[in-house]
Amino acid sequence: TRGGKDSRTSQEIVQSSKGLPDLVPFQQKVKSRLTEKCLDIPGGRGLVVMPTGSGKTRTMIESVLDWCFENQDWPPNIVWIADREELCEQAFQSFKEVFVNLTQKKRDSLVDKSMEVPSEISLFRYWGGRNIDTVPGAVVTSVQQLQSREESSDPVFEEIFANADFVIVDEAHRNIDYIDELSTKLSESENPPRMIGLTATPMRRDSVETAIMTEIFDSNFISPIKGSEHDVEKMV
Repeated sequence: TRGGKDSRTSQEIVQSSKGLPDLVPFQQKVKSRLTEKCLDIPGGRGLVVMPTGSGKTRTMIESVLDWCFENQDWPPNIVWIADREELCEQAFQSFKEVFVNLTQKKRDSLVDKSMEVPSEISLFRYWGGRNIDTVPGAVVTSVQQLQSREESSDPVFEEIFANADFVIVDEAHRNIDYIDELSTKLSESENPPRMIGLTATPMRRDSVETAIMTEIFDSNFISPIKGSEHDVEKMV
């Protein structure tokens, strides 16, 4: 809180319960395209382009968690990177809500009884100077924290990326130089994680920023409508 000590814990274990409404059709379309063009590909890269307020965070988290469940790859190691602390907390809360929603729906609709529905996921707040001891789960962090911990040779920094299955960058058009450096680091690992960016900023063909993001995310732009990555108005 402003002017006071932040009492939120570094880790929470979320248990499943009741959930959220289904994704709307355009969100479902993004999820399907993201799965096909990125999540199904080991080390896949992709940039999701959706307008502000269209549910990018919820769509992204549900896409990844659902993929992990359908592939029985649980618990996942997810790193979610945001530019500001308030966005970190929003993502943290969204992970809780989506996990609760998704597991309940899976449990209600499960046909293949050999498939196991996860009962919990560990979530970590790794921003604002917090320290964590990681186990498999989702680590929500900030660019500022990562830069600071990399400079101080924090072993947790190395651990979360060494074990990462998915690295998701919110507002990928921000801090582009750092994201580019991180991309290079990840691509040099023995088993590169899938790396996915989120942005509401259309790709401008003549911008240096777009050229860098095109290289980072392998020219794999994902949006609800073909061509809308260059013009968000097409999605409105």
